[in-house]
Amino acid sequence: LRVEEVVRFSSVMAVASLAVGLPVTVILAKWFGLDLMMTLLACAGCAISLPLAAFMLFVGYPERLARSMEMEAFGSAPEVVNYMVMSMELSPSLDRAVLFAAENGEGALADQMRAIAWKVRAREHASTEEALMAYANELEGENEELRSAIYNMLSASKETDRQKMRNSLRRASDSVLVGTRQRVEGYAASLATPTTVLFSL
Repeated sequence: LRVEEVVRFSSVMAVASLAVGLPVTVILAKWFGLDLMMTLLACAGCAISLPLAAFMLFVGYPERLARSMEMEAFGSAPEVVNYMVMSMELSPSLDRAVLFAAENGEGALADQMRAIAWKVRAREHASTEEALMAYANELEGENEELRSAIYNMLSASKETDRQKMRNSLRRASDSVLVGTRQRVEGYAASLATPTTVLFSL
């Protein structure tokens, strides 16, 4: 979606909410027996608040959805990364690791692994290594822990020494686990003030 498409759709929905809201307001005003002045005030309030609320609701939806998908991906990262680590410990093949995580994992990151496998098959990327590298570059500034885990797995796939490969895989697993724990702790801390206010009320 482009920004102008979202704004255009939100504007249309704001007008539509006004077209529906005004008749409903008039009907409710008559139902409750409001006089003409109160009916006009109710209609004016509806004409100002309803389109604004509808516009804000729809224009902010893509960003809220993106945040939700991002949080889901962060939550499923340890599971998917550990599936890849388990696969590579048995057989140091990135292709098998990605397929194993895609088949057994759940959530947004598992879907991303399926997309990576498909891109390699469709020759959008020459290899799984290249596809994972491209995905890791997309994560820059967004999820450094997952990015670091991917780089460690890429490094492990090139190691000839078994112990060094296992060390790289352990770093990948630890990186994503620590990062997810820190994000969850930060999220929990951010809820402290709103929860205190809620209970105070």
